[in-house]
Amino acid sequence: MKPTLFRLFSLTALCLWGYFLAAQKGPEPLYDEAKVPAYTLPDPLVLLNGQTVGDAETWRTKRRPEILKLFEDHVYGKTMIGRPEGMTWERTKGDSVILDGRGVTKTVSVYFLGDKDGPKMDLQILLPGHRKGPVPVIIIPEWAIGIERILGHGYGVATFRSADIEPDISQGSYEKSIRKVFAKPGQTAPEPGEWGAIGAWAWGMSRAMDYLETDPDIDAKKVCVMGFSRYGKAAVWAGAQDERFAAVLSGESGCGGAVIVRRGYGETVKVINDRFPHWFSGKFKTYGDRVNELPVDWHMLIAAIAPRPVYIATAEGDQWGDPRGSFLSGLNAAPVYALFGKKGLGVTEMPAPETPVGDQVRFHIRKGTHNILDYDWDQFLAFTDRQLGTTPPTIDARVFRWNDLPVQKTRDGEKRIVADGQTRDFERMLVEAVTLNPGKSTANLATAVNEALLIVKTGKVSISINGEKQLLGPGSVALVLPGDENSVENTGTEDATFFVMQYRAREDPGKKSEPSFMMDWEKVAFRAHDKGGIRNFFNRPTGMCRRLEMHVTTLNAGIKSHEPHIHRAAEMVLMVEGETEMQIGDQFFPGAAGDLFFLASNVPHAIRNTGSKPCVYYAIQLD
Repeated sequence: MKPTLFRLFSLTALCLWGYFLAAQKGPEPLYDEAKVPAYTLPDPLVLLNGQTVGDAETWRTKRRPEILKLFEDHVYGKTMIGRPEGMTWERTKGDSVILDGRGVTKTVSVYFLGDKDGPKMDLQILLPGHRKGPVPVIIIPEWAIGIERILGHGYGVATFRSADIEPDISQGSYEKSIRKVFAKPGQTAPEPGEWGAIGAWAWGMSRAMDYLETDPDIDAKKVCVMGFSRYGKAAVWAGAQDERFAAVLSGESGCGGAVIVRRGYGETVKVINDRFPHWFSGKFKTYGDRVNELPVDWHMLIAAIAPRPVYIATAEGDQWGDPRGSFLSGLNAAPVYALFGKKGLGVTEMPAPETPVGDQVRFHIRKGTHNILDYDWDQFLAFTDRQLGTTPPTIDARVFRWNDLPVQKTRDGEKRIVADGQTRDFERMLVEAVTLNPGKSTANLATAVNEALLIVKTGKVSISINGEKQLLGPGSVALVLPGDENSVENTGTEDATFFVMQYRAREDPGKKSEPSFMMDWEKVAFRAHDKGGIRNFFNRPTGMCRRLEMHVTTLNAGIKSHEPHIHRAAEMVLMVEGETEMQIGDQFFPGAAGDLFFLASNVPHAIRNTGSKPCVYYAIQLD
């Protein structure tokens, strides 16, 4: 069966459910830092013969191979290295347009033995629809959530079903596994030192890379590997072994992925092997009650990725996955990165939620539970942009039409991505329209690193900023500064929709910001003039802008706002009602309710009411 976005979404949900069930059974987990036992970490810079590693060359030629061999022998089992003899591939499904033209997908079948009737992996490749040349790609097993965000950022995605490599079942997986295909004749079970499912899935990621290196649509020097939960474990192991991966992104990989297991916090070595006996080698199971005798810990596996970049993402509500243990792995990998002149986390204390730290090794703990959310993707993509020298698409002067926006269903309602990219002054500008069903809510629209401007489109929502709540209706506005607690809840009986503009400045604006605030449409005075009228909302410095100015213009029928003019600040014009024509340079674009015009810095523009009734629009300048 070829993978589909729906099927991959279902498998992702199943992964989350399995994780939830695993965390509910078994002995009471340790969640008290005061009770974490004393332990000593193996030194990644000391060879097995006792000599100290003092330079990058010795690390690469001696210590790194030692560490990978130790993980093979004691944790994951020995994974086959390299492309199998006879392996071939072919495109089995041609280009198909998805997401209303924002993406293109194709399927490539990889035949591991060169036999079309033998074991194979169907690799689904999704690429940005408006790409110009080869693009960076992220390999993500079993994943569909966030695809639109990734493609909009200019990256491709390569994904596959883990069951093509090995089904994730605790009993009987070996018979259906690629491990069995390459086992000795007559072998019916893995031997104690042989690879488990984690190793097999990691092997599958490398086989995907074999193909991606040959695809002219893909920049093979910028292929990253990412995994969430159990596939996060596989991604870290794949990234450590296979240096073709330009970066490694670990999403809440927990025990056996990026956590210091000697802590015994949350999921332990004993528990994970009891519940998932097929994941690791038989040797790893023997360390359940003697974890301090394990010759490795996971700071060493993170170090084995050096000098390539690695991002470790965790969640505050995922104590089963031990966020602090992941932080400590990144922290203790720093001496190895230093051999290459690279910086690690740069701090010694666990950071506050949603305050990413680090350089070549980067870490965050997100608010919320075990999942991968938009916040995680925003950090991953900003990280890979910086580390790989890629840049998100530039938002050009243009119109984003409401009726053309793809609708993405969410558990709380739906979402439309209006615009996503960079501008002259902002390294990230994301505009979304979020619809919340009655009783549903969303949070963290502004984080420690970005600011958020909200405009209510329809319905009423309760907006909370730092504990202060206000019920706001259509036309109302909220500005949330970086670091402020925030949430939006639909307390009504009908759907409510709001626009949210999230942006991160390239440079500190250098001016003292006024606090976050909320403004009720009904309380903003309307001032009439000869062309129609205006509501002035605000004009002030903020956490991300030297000046953020917003007003609402009412323009009478047939009236032109002004002759084409330019200004330094980028401007967004959001249509509320009526029919208009926006002149951008020497081009003219019609506009209607819900449409967004983006006007880049110093681009001549003017707007005219082409309807028979007054038109209304927001004008927002960001400088």
